[in-house]
Amino acid sequence: ITAQSPANPANGNISVVASNICGNSTGSTLATTGGINATLDAGPDQIVCTGTTSITLAGQVGGAIKNHNEWDWIVTTGTITSPNALNSVYNLPAGASGTITIKILSSATNTACPVVEDEMKVIIRPNPTATISGNATICAGQNTTITFTATPNTTVTYRIGTASNQTIAIGETGTATLNTGALTSNTIYNLVSVGYTSAPACIQSVNGSATVTVTPLPTVTAGGPDVVCQSATPTPITLSGASVGGSATTGAWSITSGGGTLSSTTQTSTPGTVTYTPAANFSGTVTLTLTTNAPAPCAAVSATRTITVNQA
Repeated sequence: ITAQSPANPANGNISVVASNICGNSTGSTLATTGGINATLDAGPDQIVCTGTTSITLAGQVGGAIKNHNEWDWIVTTGTITSPNALNSVYNLPAGASGTITIKILSSATNTACPVVEDEMKVIIRPNPTATISGNATICAGQNTTITFTATPNTTVTYRIGTASNQTIAIGETGTATLNTGALTSNTIYNLVSVGYTSAPACIQSVNGSATVTVTPLPTVTAGGPDVVCQSATPTPITLSGASVGGSATTGAWSITSGGGTLSSTTQTSTPGTVTYTPAANFSGTVTLTLTTNAPAPCAAVSATRTITVNQA
């Protein structure tokens, strides 16, 4: 025969009597002690930033536990300010990192009920870090990329020049790439801060910058057109109005068609330094081409000049 105790047992007796046609036996009694299990909750795990000095605990007790003498906080590192308080302050040890486990443990309030315990974890996040790279030289109108490398699952705040702050998300890979778009002037990308995307952010100020140097496009003007008369002894034509600029410092003249001679193939930024002499007795159209040098990373550009030599 099994006797089932009620849900909330109390101290008492279980008695049994045997009966048959001869009557009843003397009763037999078994004394029982009813106990209520202790209930404990150490509180939720807490995630904190590196450098956090203390947290507030959020323990709860119930059931068989009636006073502070029937439970204890258990720590292996750090200290608890008020060991008898469920909402006491836990002081983290200096330089703490990783995970710290804190337990709450019941005392043996009833020999029929086991000692119970619960634990919570203090998870210490390392402070996030971030760097920036992407120093480059491009030609005006081109684009490039800026790379942010940071602690995974963080948000990096950066600033372009003196403009307002912007953010970029760093995923599991720990990197994110920003396309600069077409640039027309030198541009500096500055790091401002980095923090975890989920709380606690543990925001840290960070330094670093990437500079994109923008080289102006080379420009060229060949000048002209010119109209002269056919001659057995042609007069040199000064190629006035011709110039190079932007990032170009020099240009090279060439005779595309029509013959004749150039006093120099080199055009500097100073106009009117080169002359062209048509061939003797030539008539028709002369085409001259002026091509700039190619300052990296920009490509050379060209312009043409026509000279019409009218028949005498």
